[in-house]
Amino acid sequence: MRRIGWLLLGAALCVPRPVRAQSAADSLAFAGPRGIYVWTGGTAVSTEHPVDGIVARRIERRRVGESTWVQVADVAAVPTAETFFSLLAEDTRSQVRDILEQPDDASVWAFIAANPTVDALAGILADDRIRLALGFYGLDADVRSGERYEYRIRDVDASGTLSNERVTTPVGFPSEVTFAPIVGLGGQARDSVAVSYWHLERGHTGRFLEVWRREGLAGEYQMIDSIGALILVGDSLRARYEDHAVRPEGTYQYFLVPRDLFFNRGPASDTTTLYASDAAALTAPTALRVESVDTVGLVVRWSFRERERIRAFRVERAPALEGPWTHVGEVPPGDSSWTDVSAEPGRAHYYRLRVVGPRGEIGPPTATTFGLSRTLTPPTAPYGVRATGREGGGVEIVWFRSAETDLRGYVVARASGGIEAAAEVPALTTVSDVLGPDDTVFVDSVSVFDAGRAYTYLVRAISVSEVPGEWGLSDPVVGRAVGPPGAPTALDAWVDGDSVELGWNAPVPRMPGVRYRVYRRVAAVRDTTWVDVTGDTLALNANRFRDRGLDPGRLYEYSVRAEWLGAGAGPYALPLRVEVPRALPVPPGNLRASRGGDGIVLEWDPVDGPPAVVRVHRSAGAGRSEVVGEVPLEALTWTDARARAGVRYFYFVTVVRGDVEGPASAAVSGRR
Repeated sequence: MRRIGWLLLGAALCVPRPVRAQSAADSLAFAGPRGIYVWTGGTAVSTEHPVDGIVARRIERRRVGESTWVQVADVAAVPTAETFFSLLAEDTRSQVRDILEQPDDASVWAFIAANPTVDALAGILADDRIRLALGFYGLDADVRSGERYEYRIRDVDASGTLSNERVTTPVGFPSEVTFAPIVGLGGQARDSVAVSYWHLERGHTGRFLEVWRREGLAGEYQMIDSIGALILVGDSLRARYEDHAVRPEGTYQYFLVPRDLFFNRGPASDTTTLYASDAAALTAPTALRVESVDTVGLVVRWSFRERERIRAFRVERAPALEGPWTHVGEVPPGDSSWTDVSAEPGRAHYYRLRVVGPRGEIGPPTATTFGLSRTLTPPTAPYGVRATGREGGGVEIVWFRSAETDLRGYVVARASGGIEAAAEVPALTTVSDVLGPDDTVFVDSVSVFDAGRAYTYLVRAISVSEVPGEWGLSDPVVGRAVGPPGAPTALDAWVDGDSVELGWNAPVPRMPGVRYRVYRRVAAVRDTTWVDVTGDTLALNANRFRDRGLDPGRLYEYSVRAEWLGAGAGPYALPLRVEVPRALPVPPGNLRASRGGDGIVLEWDPVDGPPAVVRVHRSAGAGRSEVVGEVPLEALTWTDARARAGVRYFYFVTVVRGDVEGPASAAVSGRR
């Protein structure tokens, strides 16, 4: 697969100058997970290389509502080439040389000194280390969660005189970015290429779109690439990704995660499922969707262009995504819908289609979709609800079980304060997942951070068709939390290089004096104890933490514990396992095959990196591939002397470094 490096991607996406602020107005400051980035100007300056007499930019800060400015830093470019290049890994330095079209590091530094503007250096500024090293941004890491700040930027000359004052609009920390939703539009796959499309709704689209993929319908997703360019279709934005590392007859799933220039990530998109069929095989219908028609059942609809090539559509149904699949209907080629009158109300049914060819051959399945047959009858409200504070922490809410047979379950909601009348309850916060129809007890462990304060609770009944109805909400009850804080919930993590970013649910409402401690241990190792990795780095009420300097290829476990002044420490959160993956070696590019005197000759372009081997895979027709040869990384050719005359073979190569094998290259074919 062709991977787009971070440097090239930065050039394609944007010049890292002030862009639309992450709130509603233009600004010079932007919040990220590490702190607040402050834009200093479009020119790199320093004492060694002043520009118009300016040697630095002074950044000062004040909280919104305060009048006194506090100096944060005097920001300037690093003074020497040695300092600059010590910040970069060798592969990064190589990319910098390539982008700036310079033969060596000395020429790179000379180019930067002669062209210290953001326009000239835009191609290398997607890397945070370079942006900070050249002083285009200053990073204020000494900020508190929940605070809003203003920044003042002024130019400093060699004598220390200040001029050219700029003041930012207020910016909050953590980030206030709200990313636009991303909706999957499907795609198509043939041979070794899969193309997926997504629609970006109105709003902030970020600067990067991370592409995540897995092969098959189970297992872990991996981030395989990034998208920088978007397609304008009318007044809508579309994202397109072309994957050249798929295998015929394989099933692949993709989703996108938006990320801005300051490392803020948005919610994941819908998942797109593609089946990579052989080019000569039958194609599958597209745009498969299911609609619920009250009192009728589920209607499956689809689109298909090559109706003259087929004999029928075959409908398959399963009770779960993984199957088992059952043939439930067959439709003439002129139809585009099928009604499942046997669908059970309130139960999810999964569907996929195959085409039946003129000789009875069965084509590949479509992407799977599901439907839920819904009714319009709302459930009755729960009754006998009461709330009681627990000595162990939290508030316990109990109610009587409903006698309804079509009940999916209950959801518990909460409002701050004691409200006796339902009409007076303000906006509610949902504090539970959907509980089962036999569950009549729920413990709210979040509210204990404000022990002694009154909270109002309501319980909502939900039918199997997820119709809450106007009668589904119980009368309000009031409870008071007591005791020490409960365990943090919703502990989540994502990996960024050799660091792990952790997040968990914050207390509701926030209370002064609450802080967290993060614990880590190596998983699957006997007698490993928890280690407090927090130190004094977490501010009060901070519910995020980045653990750095981890070993690639190792599996870790994390837990979090809340502490509250006056009530002591609460229990540990449920442990979360996180694996720091090893970097996969990149496959050779431009694989090509030709006929030689001794067999089929394969050639490819050079691959940089530590010692490794190039492994050759071969298959004949639609059969499984096998490993037929290995050569050192520096070798650029291999001859298949065992190839039989007249047989067409398919080849792809991978790079193996140590015990890690990278992804496959694009496939080629050849005949002896």
